[in-house]
Amino acid sequence: MKLNWESHYIKFFSDKSGKASEVAIRDVKKRLYILFNWIKDKNSKILDCGCHIGTFGIAFKQRGYNSIVGFDIDGKSLKCAKGCYDNVFKMECHNLAFKNNSFDFVIAMNVIEHLLNPEIFLQEVKKIIKNSGKFIFSTPNNSLFRKLIGRVGVDKEHKHFWTYRTFRIFLKRNGFRILDAKTVGKIPLLFGCETFITLCEKENHI
Repeated sequence: MKLNWESHYIKFFSDKSGKASEVAIRDVKKRLYILFNWIKDKNSKILDCGCHIGTFGIAFKQRGYNSIVGFDIDGKSLKCAKGCYDNVFKMECHNLAFKNNSFDFVIAMNVIEHLLNPEIFLQEVKKIIKNSGKFIFSTPNNSLFRKLIGRVGVDKEHKHFWTYRTFRIFLKRNGFRILDAKTVGKIPLLFGCETFITLCEKENHI
């Protein structure tokens, strides 16, 4: 039986009633909609950083994408992700053991805010994406607007906090530029959204 990303997600994130959060599922659907619009070539070589249980791997395979691999540091999650990708690896973001110029797209969904040294991760990504390759991030929005309306929580697992403006500056300082940005969450405005997703390329791309 072929895997379905939604049933796979529900299996691992359902509550005692057997239901997963409708908000979380809607969030994943929005992210996937954005990703599929940015990654149109189904022959693209894709890396999913912090792939967790493999939700995005299944979704891409369901859509007919031919080459997607994932990695995560958590061995338990990787057991769930096995079979969701062409291959999965146990790996840390600061030491990506892939050949240079290997990927057309590198995806990192809500990963970078957890890293002690996100700058190292960006330099590793610059090595493994092709010169014309793209890097797609998502990260929570730490905007003043969201603070004022009480929509910013304190997550002890997060090491870094950005607004869209400070994230754009951070990326530029590390050799990336934003080509496009979308929002996830109930608030559609970029400055007030819960999460923003950015499509980036290397600054030296011609």
